[in-house]
Amino acid sequence: MLKILIATHSRFASGIKDTAEFIVGKQKYLHSINCYVDGVDLKKEIEGFFDNVIDGDIVVLMTDLMVGSVNQQLIKYMNRPKTYLITGFNLPLLLEIVMSDESMIDESAIEEMINASKEQIILVNKFSELNMCIGEDEDD
Repeated sequence: MLKILIATHSRFASGIKDTAEFIVGKQKYLHSINCYVDGVDLKKEIEGFFDNVIDGDIVVLMTDLMVGSVNQQLIKYMNRPKTYLITGFNLPLLLEIVMSDESMIDESAIEEMINASKEQIILVNKFSELNMCIGEDEDD
């Protein structure tokens, strides 16, 4: 079974989880930890998540910052088989993982999803056709 843990500083984790579930519906295997707020004990929360992981489960861990303390807490779990730690993620990546066939999730597939999600970060100002359409609307 696929299990996803989003762990970030402050409330980004629950916010992006809520947004993903708004788009694709409630996901029982999608968990979040808002770190360093509301007295959350990060270590206990992580241990609680892994208490519900069994052999054969695919685990995707998602954090906000590579050099952040949250990511550092999760690095030690990378030695577990079928466990993937991704940092610096965005909503398109989370959605792609959530909607993926779990039997297809491996390191190679995750790498492809990461590359595709990077393409979703766009400076919209660079699209001249779009800018021309916006200009036309303003003149009406």
